[in-house]
Amino acid sequence: MDAIFGYIGLHAPPLCQSMYAQLQHRGSDYHFIEQDHYAFGFIQTPLSWQQAQHHGLYEDANLIIAIAGFFTHTQTTMTPAQIAHLYKKHGIEALTQLSGAFVLSIYDKQRKHLCLMRDGAGQRTLYYSIWNKRIYFAVEPKAIHQLPGFSRRLRPASLAQYFSFSFIPEQYTMLENIYELRPGYYFSWNLSTQQQQLQRYFFFEKDASNTTAPHSWQQAFLHLFHETVADRLPHQKEVGVFLSGGLDSSIVTAELTQHQAAHTIHTFTLHFGKKYYHELDYARMLAKHCGTQHHELLLNPKNFLQRIQDIIWRLDDPIGDPITVPNYELAAFATQHVDWIFNGEGGDPCFGGPKNFGMLLQHWYGGLHRSKDFREHAYLTSFKKAYDDLPLLLSPAMQAAYSRQHDLIALLTPYFNTSQAENFLDKLMAMNIHLKGAHLILPKVERMLASHHLPALSPLFDDRMVVFSQCLPSQLKLSHGQEKHILKQCFANKIPQAIIDRPKNGMRVPVHFWFKGEMRRYAKHILSPKEINKAGIFQAERVKQLLQYDVAERNKRYGLKLWMLLTFEIWRRQVIEKE
Repeated sequence: MDAIFGYIGLHAPPLCQSMYAQLQHRGSDYHFIEQDHYAFGFIQTPLSWQQAQHHGLYEDANLIIAIAGFFTHTQTTMTPAQIAHLYKKHGIEALTQLSGAFVLSIYDKQRKHLCLMRDGAGQRTLYYSIWNKRIYFAVEPKAIHQLPGFSRRLRPASLAQYFSFSFIPEQYTMLENIYELRPGYYFSWNLSTQQQQLQRYFFFEKDASNTTAPHSWQQAFLHLFHETVADRLPHQKEVGVFLSGGLDSSIVTAELTQHQAAHTIHTFTLHFGKKYYHELDYARMLAKHCGTQHHELLLNPKNFLQRIQDIIWRLDDPIGDPITVPNYELAAFATQHVDWIFNGEGGDPCFGGPKNFGMLLQHWYGGLHRSKDFREHAYLTSFKKAYDDLPLLLSPAMQAAYSRQHDLIALLTPYFNTSQAENFLDKLMAMNIHLKGAHLILPKVERMLASHHLPALSPLFDDRMVVFSQCLPSQLKLSHGQEKHILKQCFANKIPQAIIDRPKNGMRVPVHFWFKGEMRRYAKHILSPKEINKAGIFQAERVKQLLQYDVAERNKRYGLKLWMLLTFEIWRRQVIEKE
């Protein structure tokens, strides 16, 4: 997908070519503006958003603007020139009203003032770093940390967060001095004074006490869903859907059939072989019901292992979710058939997925004697990653370099204490949207699809959907143990009842079995005691126990922990060791 990058700074050397070199997998057609103290670049893929005037580069005597992504729900086409006009007339506040999946940068030449902005839901990503009295920005961190002179230092707190969440939340990355712009924020920096400001502009957490009749909420959702799908449709093109067989991707497919009656819809499902759990029957059922052209892809380690290092390089800041490889491989397969791919991401965080049940039970029935941080601890434990394993997994030096209270617990406390969402379920969902959605789900899908020049089209994660979901009464999210109640009500007569009634299982990547079989030799090579001891980050004995599946503990999950270790270690060698 298209991309922006650039820098501002006195006596800045020409670096546009170097930055583009790290992003060229996004497209060969790029343009840049480069002067003695600033540069702005834009990469346009062959399949950039059909409303190409929405993005690109713009320059006049006073401003430079670079935009990637697209705007939605606008009465008129928002070209970069019109963005410039809005900024000149009303300032940055006028741009906070924009809706869509976008990142943008504006440089006011007269004031020597740079502003970076990311969309409210976090559908696109933007990173920045300030060093040598210059600011650098790009849609992927590698365009910054690969520049000459950048010191690639590991941030220990991010390491602890990664093994607790499987991603790095909020504004930090795995490296010191590279920051991710949080969704719904803009960042401003002044070249003359070196002053900086981070400002939140998009607020969606609201008290859901609304007396609107249930049927009105259903009508409102269907109308909004129709809009969010229509806003993403290419003109006169066949489209595809990543169809898991679950509810979310099924309703996206069903909605697309209402828009694309004259065109073929392709659906793509991935599985790992007959001996592993799969949802092929549900996906086939939905494809037959909607009349799509259905495709299935078998994935196993011998298919992707030779590409895993490239996949992790494309992923950039490490994400420890095994679903990244299926996203990449399915995108590569889909490009043989279509240029536009929709997905069902957003249903769980926005409309009450089943992973909230454990936290709700803890909240209601967790006992009388609770520690001060019992909610934060329960939330960290609910991810079922390696949070409880940190004292055994990390080396003493790494353990001493981060604070559990400051870097893990304190990160979550504001979400539990906020008064913007009085309902506990809405607080959980706001956390999931802010943290998991914007730093795991959306970046993962966008980056894996961008590697194949595919836009990541997520109508259920539209910023308007995020606002709507927080206004929705809780009983329309979770009702009598049934998750995503409103989605099931709205599509009860539009998709097979078996898909409505089925419990959510999600895509179970069989890493537990792969590391005992097809991936065992590779993992032992990458995670050898020699390499582990040399790096000084992990305790070699613990890694050895995991590789041997020799840990008699409640939260075993050997495969997931090994996947997180493997992903991090490959990333570390590529980025920090410069292999």
